[in-house]
Amino acid sequence: MTYRPPFVGALLPRMSSSSSEPAAPLTRESAEWLMLIGLGLLAVILRASVNLPLKLPGHHGLEWMAILMFARVMSDAPRAATVVAGSAAAFAWLPVWGFHAGGMEWGFLLSGLVVDGGWRLLRARATVALALLAAAAHGIKPLFKYALVLATGAQSGSIESGLAYPLVCHLLYGVVGGVVGVMAGKALREVRS
Repeated sequence: MTYRPPFVGALLPRMSSSSSEPAAPLTRESAEWLMLIGLGLLAVILRASVNLPLKLPGHHGLEWMAILMFARVMSDAPRAATVVAGSAAAFAWLPVWGFHAGGMEWGFLLSGLVVDGGWRLLRARATVALALLAAAAHGIKPLFKYALVLATGAQSGSIESGLAYPLVCHLLYGVVGGVVGVMAGKALREVRS
């Protein structure tokens, strides 16, 4: 007598997919999440590849605050800036960029948290108010570095000469980048509706 497994002749579930089956459609929410994560990656790519010869502290706030505020204005997600900042921080950890250790990841994340926190507090979302929010969000980076210097005694880049100059530079670049991002986000949102 030959042994026959019980499944011989029975219908088995298909184990592979067919290319003729339609893929599940991308929902608006999924597309928005992908856009936010992609903007975080874009911020890191720009940080690594755009080398403006300004030699001023905080000059990357031009592109970073533009991207962050654009995402915050464009997205309906309650934590849009934090998602962008979190993905930028995660991508910045990758060793492919050649960044030196310096807390850049924390600067990304803290600025996203400040933008989302301020977004909830602001009732009137005028361009000026949002640009000031961007300045505060970008200004958090030198404040964070200064707190680290006070706590550990280790010197850190532009903070070595004091807090005032780097803070003012960060605030100014944050305002300019914020205005660009807010205006672009509002214009695109208007076109979409």
